[in-house]
Amino acid sequence: MPVRRNPTDRWLNAQEFFGWVYVMCSITISGYAIGLCAAYMENGLFWPLFSAENTFEALSNIMNQKLSVSFDSNFTLLDPARSVWQPSHFGVSPAYPRLILYQELTTLSDAINGLRRLKPAQVSFMITPYCWVDMQQRWVIAHTSIRLQRCQQRDPDNAAVYLESVLRNIDMDAWLAVSGGSFLTKIARTIQTTKGGREWIDGILDNTLVSIDEEIKYWKQYQLQRFTLQYANRVQIGIIETIAIINAFGIEHQLPIKSVLATNRGAAWTSSYMYQGLQNDFGSIWANESLVRNGNIDAELLVIQELEAYDVGYPLNAINQLIHDKIGPLDSIDLRWIFVPNNLASAVNEFNQLIMTCLLSSTQFYMTFSAISPVILYNVPYIWQDSKLRFLSGNPMCSNGAPMPFVQSAFGFDDACGTQTPTALKTTPFNILFALHMIRGDTRDICPQLPSQQQLCESILQLLLSAYVPLFANASIVVPNITNLELSKVQFVLNGSDYSIQRIKLLGERYDFFGWANVYDWAMNHREAISFEGDYQTLNLLSYIYTPMELPKIGVKTNTNVGMYLWYSSAVVTVVLGAVAFLSSILWVIYKPKLGTTHWLLFNRIASSVWLNRTILFIRSGTTIIVLATCPIYQFSAQPYLTSLCWEPRDFLKSMVLAGETTWITYIALEVLHPITLEYTTAAARYSSFLAWLAVLIIDQVSPVQLEESYYRKCSTENMDYQLYCTCGTIKIGSVNRLILIGCLQLVAVAFGIFLSTCFYSSNKVAPRLKPSLLLQGSVHAYINATEHELMNRATAAMSGLFLVKSKDGKEGVFDVNRWTFLSLDVVEHGFTFLSRRTSLVGSLQSSAFGTNLIQPCLPCSVQQPHYSRQLLLCERKYYLVLLGFFYMVFTITSNVLYFTVVLANLANDYGWAGFNSTGMQVFLANTFNKHLLLVPSTHDLTLLPLDENTIGDWTQLYNDSSATITWSEGSARRQLYGQPNQLSQVITDIRNMNPCNLPWVSTQYCWLDFNRTWAMAATTARQYRCDHHMYINGAVYLESSVRNMNDWVAFESCWGHSFDLGFVQHIQSSLDGQIWLRDVRTNTNSIGEEVAYWHRHQITKFVLQWQNYKTLGMTDVIQIQSALGLLYPLLLSQSSGSFHIRQQTSFKLYWSLASDFWAIGTNKTGVGGLSLVSSSPRFAFMNKTRLELLYENTTMVSPLNDGFVIFEETVGPFGVVDSYYINCPSSMLKMFRLSMASLVNLTVVNATAQDAFFNLSPAIVGEVPTYLLYNKSIDFCGGNILCGNDVVPWNPFNGLYNGFGVNNFCNSVFAESIQPVVEQLLIAFLALKSQRNLTIYDIAAICRLDINQPQDCAAKYWTALDYLQQYYSIQSLQTIQPFVSQAFEDVQDLNVSFVQYIVNDGDTKPTLHQIPILDPNDPPWQFYGWCLLYEWVFGAREVVQFSGDLGNITVLSAVSPKMSRSSDSNEIPRSFSFLCLYCVQVVTITLTVVSFFIALSTIGHRGNIEPLNLFCINRVVGLVWVGRPIVFLRSLTAVWLLNTSQLSLVLVNRVTVVDSPQTAWYRTLLTSSELTWFVYVLNDIGSCITGQYTYSYSYLSSNLTWILTGVWTIVFPQQYSAIIERKCSAVDVDFEIICSSGVVAVGGPSRLIKSLILVFVCVICCYLYERRGNVHVATQFTAPLLLNAQGYYMLSFKDWELNGLYYIDKTSAIMAGILCLELKDQVYILDIKAWRFLSVSTETIRPQHILAANSKFTHAIPLDL
Repeated sequence: MPVRRNPTDRWLNAQEFFGWVYVMCSITISGYAIGLCAAYMENGLFWPLFSAENTFEALSNIMNQKLSVSFDSNFTLLDPARSVWQPSHFGVSPAYPRLILYQELTTLSDAINGLRRLKPAQVSFMITPYCWVDMQQRWVIAHTSIRLQRCQQRDPDNAAVYLESVLRNIDMDAWLAVSGGSFLTKIARTIQTTKGGREWIDGILDNTLVSIDEEIKYWKQYQLQRFTLQYANRVQIGIIETIAIINAFGIEHQLPIKSVLATNRGAAWTSSYMYQGLQNDFGSIWANESLVRNGNIDAELLVIQELEAYDVGYPLNAINQLIHDKIGPLDSIDLRWIFVPNNLASAVNEFNQLIMTCLLSSTQFYMTFSAISPVILYNVPYIWQDSKLRFLSGNPMCSNGAPMPFVQSAFGFDDACGTQTPTALKTTPFNILFALHMIRGDTRDICPQLPSQQQLCESILQLLLSAYVPLFANASIVVPNITNLELSKVQFVLNGSDYSIQRIKLLGERYDFFGWANVYDWAMNHREAISFEGDYQTLNLLSYIYTPMELPKIGVKTNTNVGMYLWYSSAVVTVVLGAVAFLSSILWVIYKPKLGTTHWLLFNRIASSVWLNRTILFIRSGTTIIVLATCPIYQFSAQPYLTSLCWEPRDFLKSMVLAGETTWITYIALEVLHPITLEYTTAAARYSSFLAWLAVLIIDQVSPVQLEESYYRKCSTENMDYQLYCTCGTIKIGSVNRLILIGCLQLVAVAFGIFLSTCFYSSNKVAPRLKPSLLLQGSVHAYINATEHELMNRATAAMSGLFLVKSKDGKEGVFDVNRWTFLSLDVVEHGFTFLSRRTSLVGSLQSSAFGTNLIQPCLPCSVQQPHYSRQLLLCERKYYLVLLGFFYMVFTITSNVLYFTVVLANLANDYGWAGFNSTGMQVFLANTFNKHLLLVPSTHDLTLLPLDENTIGDWTQLYNDSSATITWSEGSARRQLYGQPNQLSQVITDIRNMNPCNLPWVSTQYCWLDFNRTWAMAATTARQYRCDHHMYINGAVYLESSVRNMNDWVAFESCWGHSFDLGFVQHIQSSLDGQIWLRDVRTNTNSIGEEVAYWHRHQITKFVLQWQNYKTLGMTDVIQIQSALGLLYPLLLSQSSGSFHIRQQTSFKLYWSLASDFWAIGTNKTGVGGLSLVSSSPRFAFMNKTRLELLYENTTMVSPLNDGFVIFEETVGPFGVVDSYYINCPSSMLKMFRLSMASLVNLTVVNATAQDAFFNLSPAIVGEVPTYLLYNKSIDFCGGNILCGNDVVPWNPFNGLYNGFGVNNFCNSVFAESIQPVVEQLLIAFLALKSQRNLTIYDIAAICRLDINQPQDCAAKYWTALDYLQQYYSIQSLQTIQPFVSQAFEDVQDLNVSFVQYIVNDGDTKPTLHQIPILDPNDPPWQFYGWCLLYEWVFGAREVVQFSGDLGNITVLSAVSPKMSRSSDSNEIPRSFSFLCLYCVQVVTITLTVVSFFIALSTIGHRGNIEPLNLFCINRVVGLVWVGRPIVFLRSLTAVWLLNTSQLSLVLVNRVTVVDSPQTAWYRTLLTSSELTWFVYVLNDIGSCITGQYTYSYSYLSSNLTWILTGVWTIVFPQQYSAIIERKCSAVDVDFEIICSSGVVAVGGPSRLIKSLILVFVCVICCYLYERRGNVHVATQFTAPLLLNAQGYYMLSFKDWELNGLYYIDKTSAIMAGILCLELKDQVYILDIKAWRFLSVSTETIRPQHILAANSKFTHAIPLDL
């Protein structure tokens, strides 16, 4: 018969199984919860998936879209109507900074604050055409009487037109110095001759700043209400606009939603023809003339002529003459910003919301709307459709256009007048739907004004109407009345021989559809409206549409990875519990314990308490509370092209899981309260956890966290119209209140749970428990309802941290993970089966922890004490030891506090770099590297940079305040890409990573299609000859180098497949070799190494691209800061974005790129359509046609060529086949300038007198002209840009050289060449001259005569500079530099570097192309300016390009390019790990201080009855017992970190900033070295289970030895920093952007860190072996008691505390060991913090009367055998 199973067994089986299932489910849910938290913890904002889903882009786009239209503080981020259409097309409007500056920053307080921060050098360039000098309007400086009338009508309340408002708020002395005193000679001198003039001038010169409020009050006395500057395009105004994101901690993070780099546009400043600024006004008139009008009409006319001649050049061309006659005199035209009217902004807002609503609600409308693709419409108004008309320009600021048959583009901020392009409307579904609605669907006048796109127009209208009808079926938007603005477009028209200005109003002249589309773009800040207001006419013009700039590259700037650390800490809980569950399950399966004895349902309660500390559990709970206190905002795409932010409430399951994870706090609280709640703990735990879970769940489901928004706009300026800084609002993604609420709910639930347990589980209902053994943790006793019959099996024991092991002598025992000790089974009482032995789970509280009658009396301790301990024990009186122990305790607390102050400074950042901040060291390092990267011949080679030498200093700015900026050369990217040798492996990698569609835009002119040179591509025979003889080793001239490494042929063919087929495939596939080649390049699978070898087999050893300016080369450059931990952190040196501007360039005439070739052969609109690009083809495109003819066809060049272009072709060769190669600075010249700069910096640092003299030197702006040209009265200059010919009006040499070519210099630019020398530039120039010959006063005078500005004190200033060198510069230094000067001179001569001018002689009609040698040996005075020019070449302000053509070559120095700059950002400095370490140091210090305080009180309270030797191990025992190993280890890690970190700090030597690397003081080194012993303590503790009884003796020796050796090593061989330059770059699309890492500053390194740790290990191991060998027979003191952990057992002294075979611990030492005792009446209350156990024992039980009689000190102790 089958055996019937006991129903009880079946129930126990089920209970056991389901208990195990519960554990597995719990671990699974725990993993799921940590997965939910991961989305929030990926960033310091706790914004879910903020980085993963690029939510920052959506946030920025929504904010930017809203802020650009109109500012509304009631704006709601989550409004579906705020969705973004095609977010990838969005960005930052380049017009936005101007909107802020001209429209909002016009208050008096904004102006005064801005003026007081205005640099003196920028005062004269601020664009505000002044009307009056003083606020009483006594002295007029308006250029014309009619403009004065406009001032009186339009600007009487505008403080910006009063010069006094500016002068009252600047540093007058500094401004007068940098402006050459022009104010005194050209304004003040005239004023002083008038009534009250002298007093006013004296008052201005002696003016002192008053408070902002007083200044405003003064201004308002004269009815001034605003400060409005005028529009200009001299500077692309920069802006950094941020929005504050506040997380659940209440911490605010500023995120940049806009970041536009401020850029001086140099010669692209076309608005200068309207008004050129006060500085140029000063330069326009002679020294004996005045800008102050005195009523003399003749003088006024003379000044106007001089202004126009200086600004534009006489004679005026046709367009400028029209402007002069019809609008008003040039340089006297006001450019005023036109605001978007409120009614228009409202209409556009309403329209956008309507569109978004329909897109979200109607799929059909979405499909129709998305079908309206953006196109370019070339619209021609009716009035300009006459074929006889020729159009010269649509931009009043571009006056050199040739007559073209097409209507030309409107004005634009970034229009440099480089090309003539047809007017075009870039349509979007938004602007044309808006326009259609504004004209109420009338389409009659649309297609007739698109004469070249009739068919396209009809198809667009069909789609448009299909969207328009349903959109406005039930809605209508009121047409805003803006006709009074008279917004227009203008054309300068040639009709036969008659020139005229014609304009068409955007609204009201049958142009309304296109007009409203333009107006919509204007309202969206994609265009801007400017009033051109002259003496005779005002034109209100709308610009062309601007291309959005990309969003900030650095998205989330939170400077902390706190979320990551929280998540990892939380994940530890899941991992550890999972591991314990796995281990318990294995033991459960193997040993098959008795049913019902495995407490699976209590797994979380037991295992979490035993295996994890409360801090980790609190972090786990806190992490989920943060998640629940954070608004779940996600990026949402309702449709593919539609992106928004949405609030996505958590579903019930997620809330349940997260709410459950918050209850770990209740676990902690009840464990802490268990000594009080006792038998009620179990019931209270059930109630509290459930109540807490339920309350949190309900709150999260019923009232989830909502997003809180607050929008405002606060802006400030830097240099007025240069840089803006704005904040636009605050978004609270997290709720501090919710965080606190959930935390409080946990505690309330605990309190309520305890209350319920006491109500429903009275003491008579609670199952009786036997008094617990001390073996188990308090949590085990709290939740296991143990009785005398229950058993503990291996699985439950594993949960409890107990494992059966065998000792070295084979004795079985229990290894307690928490105590980290081996416990003999003899110390555990009998009564239950435990690990195959009969051991009682519970027993009598009064019974011995060592068992019953099992303790054998042992001899007094025979452990060898350290040497100093033996001496202390010999002291005659014990209180001396106590006093000494107290002194030690005070000393160690003091050292801990002192160390915390040290760490507080050093660990302010993750570098461990004391004093490193964003406005000081960060900026200094960036500027130093940016400068020295330009001074090394090869940036790829490792170059040491001695930061702490006096030769590395900076005098350009101070670094002790927040004003310092990071600056870098605008040409640094080009110097790196074009001028530095590229490794072929990196080139191939870059090609393989590039976008295939951008391949034809790479700046190279190809020679061959293939590496075998079978199919040539040169357009001329002469160029093919150059290829064959000079270029064959350059991989960039082979098209195969790119196509064989292309990553996506499908993508390439989708962009260029047709043209590639026409240009190459059709010809070469006719041969077998061609077919094989096509197959091979398409199927290339070579590795990088194999590909490099393949290139080498074809003699290709380099890859050199050509100079161009049809795209701006972007660059992101960083250095790495290496900490002592070996971690590398990037530090940004420079950052600029790449961009295409093929309509603003001058290099297309040299060669217009393969992309243009593809366009030309791929269309039937050119003469080479359908032809081949292979020269051997019978259908070769350039067999019968030149490239110049192609340039004519697409208007890149205009026929006929100007005379200068003809000269260029005769000198260099035909256009279209000219190679442009970047020329790097000769290494000798770099060496010469590097040595010169180093010696000058060193001189100013070591010699205070020399420094004072240095800063007294003040060079002025120089207009240099060579001797033989300046005094040649028969010549005029008619052009300086070699790529533009003679494109400007001839002027006299005394006006200066014309500006040269440059990446940002375009044709028809009337700007004079100039040098703005800095002091070191001046000194190096004189130093170079002085090293070649002696200079006299006559030489100085000759030099000054070549400066067209000729300041009166020129000779005096230059002689002072020369005298500086003679007085302070040693002969030895001069002799050192002399050979380098000579070599540099020869190298420059060999390169034949020249400055170019087109020159016309009197009586000649054709100019000549004149080359001016930079260092002309026949013109000694000119050499001074030559060295100044070479300085600018070396430091990246200029560049040299060799133009090589079919007939010859010419090497030309470019015009100057202004530096780029940016402000530093403190968020770039990492602070996360350092914060964690700082917290650990703080915890240990506070804990040690508090425990020491109680030890002191206890010692006093027990009248010195303590074991004094124990005071000497207070650090060790308290740290490991009260704090724990992980935190103690991190504290010791900070010591390793600091000891191995070199100290670098900025030092200001008067006005020169240098880096100092001081050696750390010996006492500070010893202090820090002592902190390394914490790591020794940890190793001693961990190893105690092996070292056993030797732990006490060797641990002191090991810690002291470590301290001494580390301190000596660090003092004798301190950590040395290293700074190296070694640039490694990768390129985006080969030549679009480069990303570089340019060096490393190592303040520490992993090698020394490893050595330090090895030293610690060696000391510990050697000391142990030494003690083991010297004391072989050391016996164990006594069997390990249950009251002590390993540290207390091995490190505390008990030798004098043994009585009758039992050992005692004094109550003061017990505090150190984590045992707190309180004796009240006849009871001793004991709290063991290690196991969190609370005991109450009668005094008679632990101290019988015979003990008191034996020795009174035992009354102050407790036995260890409780």
